[in-house]
Amino acid sequence: MLTRMKKLWFIVMLGAWVAFFVLVGASPSTLLDIWDWVGSLSWPLEVLLWIVFLPWMLALAVWRSGWPDWLRWLLIVILAAGWTAASRPKKK
Repeated sequence: MLTRMKKLWFIVMLGAWVAFFVLVGASPSTLLDIWDWVGSLSWPLEVLLWIVFLPWMLALAVWRSGWPDWLRWLLIVILAAGWTAASRPKKK
């Protein structure tokens, strides 16, 4: 049962990163809208969303920054690869 949960978590993590990159390519303004929406919430809800969606919130913060495009892309790819690798089910 635990192995199935780990596999499911990995699939969800991978799918969320794929969705993030699709939004970057197809509708980057949607990401900025999400960032603005989260920022407009009351602080307890905003903190909750940051905790639950930490890797993607960090990626949104990087995307929202004024850093050069190459640096933003590099950092987001590193975040995605790192969190996905950490979520990969381990063999015993």
